[in-house]
Amino acid sequence: PQVRTMAAILNRTKAEKVDVFAHSMGTFLTMEGLVSQQESGRLGSGIPIDHIVLAAPDIDIDLFRTQISALHPDIKERMYLLISKDDAALRLSRRIAGGVPRVGAADALLLEELGVTVIDLSRIEDSASGSHSKFAGSPEVVQLIGSGLNANTGFGKTGRSTNLQDLLANTPIMILGN
Repeated sequence: PQVRTMAAILNRTKAEKVDVFAHSMGTFLTMEGLVSQQESGRLGSGIPIDHIVLAAPDIDIDLFRTQISALHPDIKERMYLLISKDDAALRLSRRIAGGVPRVGAADALLLEELGVTVIDLSRIEDSASGSHSKFAGSPEVVQLIGSGLNANTGFGKTGRSTNLQDLLANTPIMILGN
């Protein structure tokens, strides 16, 4: 119901495309909404999704594999995961979940194999907002997200202005994927 309401509101606007940004447990709801829309045949109708950014996804890795496999490759190409192996909140979530790894703290190469772009923030140490919100506390990451959302080609992809490459040149941010 909530997804339909949001879609109805968006369709009444003059927006030509939309970016989706979700954090932590909200990424689970976002993925469930995308899968539900895909299964109903409504995903891709209406205003097109330009980017889907999942920051510190608190999703069971096995469930995520199932969710991502249900999505069309065009949607996976638009998906970006912001992860960090040192995320303390996801370590606790993993322990609560009986040791099941969380997507936001999973191995970047494993996630890349699922067809999404992975932005590994593990080596960022200067985050003012802590390990679970590195995307918001590091100026370089905030600039990366802004540049990626404002560009037609996505995060770290070719065809981009050299500003993004210059921004990332002196940072430990690693981008893997399509």
